[in-house]
Amino acid sequence: CVSLYPCPENLINLRRITTLKKKFNMQVGYSDHSIGNNASYTAIAMGATVLEKHFTDNKKIKGADHLLSADQNDMTKIVNFSKKLNKIKGNGLISPSVKERNMKKFFRKSIYYNSDIKKGSVISKKNIFAARPFRFICSSKIKSLFGKKVKKNFKANMPVKYSDF
Repeated sequence: CVSLYPCPENLINLRRITTLKKKFNMQVGYSDHSIGNNASYTAIAMGATVLEKHFTDNKKIKGADHLLSADQNDMTKIVNFSKKLNKIKGNGLISPSVKERNMKKFFRKSIYYNSDIKKGSVISKKNIFAARPFRFICSSKIKSLFGKKVKKNFKANMPVKYSDF
């Protein structure tokens, strides 16, 4: 904590949490003497495992603590944030979830003809484009199609297939 009541935002220095965790290789808590909940949220997100926040039932009472204290509504928000944080952080794996994989065809782009194409035409960036939904050829392969000749006529907005060449 910073023993100022209230502690100004520019003196909170929550990076101390990271420094203390590295230096002592142990859990670190935070004693929040700032106004509002932002420092508490940030401390929790930075790994503080214990949070101390003054509590009041009326922030308008005169005294050193009431202005910076949390009321019941604030405490509820802080606790709810803390409970949801692990869900929000996820598991750290860099791979799409099953739900994301199911959505892949809706979010990936494919290659389409942007105008009517005559048999024997050569593909260039002028006559194809990338758009949703994903159908046959991924948009990342667009340059590999340049210079290829089509086997037959195609209408505008039809998806491009490898069998077209």
